[in-house]
Amino acid sequence: MRARTSPPPLLSFQGISDDDNARFAGFRVVPPDTQGDVGRREYVQFVNLLMAVYDKATGNRVFGPVTGNSIWNGFGGICEENNDGDPVVLYDHLADRWMISQFAIGADGHQCVAVSTSPDPAGSYFR
Repeated sequence: MRARTSPPPLLSFQGISDDDNARFAGFRVVPPDTQGDVGRREYVQFVNLLMAVYDKATGNRVFGPVTGNSIWNGFGGICEENNDGDPVVLYDHLADRWMISQFAIGADGHQCVAVSTSPDPAGSYFR
C-alpha cells in the first residue's frame, strides 16, 4: 500500500502568541492555550488572554487582538472583571454563529459563555 500524503495548506499566516499576551496583558501564560475555529469567512483565534479575528481568504487580521473578557464588557460581574483564559472557540455552521467561552476564577468560579448575535465574530454577543 502506498503512503498517502496530506495536501499542502492553502494559506499560512502568523496568529497571536504568548508574546502578545506578554505585550498586551503584561505577563506570559504557560502553557499558551491556543484555541480557534474556522467559519465561513473568518478564523477566530483565542490564546489564553487575547482574541483576534482573521480573514480566512487572505490571513489578514481584521479585528484585535483584544482582551478575552472584552466580550463581556457591559455585562458586569466576574466575567467582565476577570480575564482568566482557558478559552474555547467554536463555530456553528448551521446557525452561522460563534460560541466563545473562558473561565473566571473567583470565590466560587464561573464559566463565561457568549454566543454571537450574528455571523460577525467581532460583533455583539449574547452572554
